[in-house]
Amino acid sequence: MNKINKNIFWNRFLIFLSLILIIAGFIFDNPHDLIRGLVKILKFNNIAPVDNMSVGSIGSALTNAGLSTLIGILVIKIMDAPLNGLSISACMTITGYALLGKNPYNIIFPIIGAITFLKLNNFSLREYAPLVLATSGLCPIVGYISFISESFILGSFLGFLAGFILPSLSLDIISNHPEIFHLRNGLAVGII
Repeated sequence: MNKINKNIFWNRFLIFLSLILIIAGFIFDNPHDLIRGLVKILKFNNIAPVDNMSVGSIGSALTNAGLSTLIGILVIKIMDAPLNGLSISACMTITGYALLGKNPYNIIFPIIGAITFLKLNNFSLREYAPLVLATSGLCPIVGYISFISESFILGSFLGFLAGFILPSLSLDIISNHPEIFHLRNGLAVGII
């Protein structure tokens, strides 16, 4: 299978996975309960990993995972990044953790912050999609600040700021761990 066919396969696979999760959400719940469960998931503080199925419902948790995966796919597309092992694993990490606390609201602002940092510093967006997707690990900042302090603006801003700082920190760590992507990004997320 050549490189173009592999990219098409993985692109279709990720979109198919997202759609299956969203459709499964509607199979498990009626639309009213699904929306109510999604609102509960979006409003939950997400300080620590939590089972989104217990916060909302099975259907809303699956739909949340599908929507979060679509955001990851959209980021890869916007950045015109290749679908290699790193970007696929970063997108699948978002999918998995969307069942444990991540949601579209709390992952989007760190991602926007990271993209802003890369654009302002003239980095090639194409090369850093996995790093940008890894900023979704900062989602507890957005959830905690937004819902505990009841300030969506403050939570969104601090999520953006943390996402803006993460690429710089991660790229500084690269000199010590150039071959281990997830280690350096995980360390940078932990430091922030």
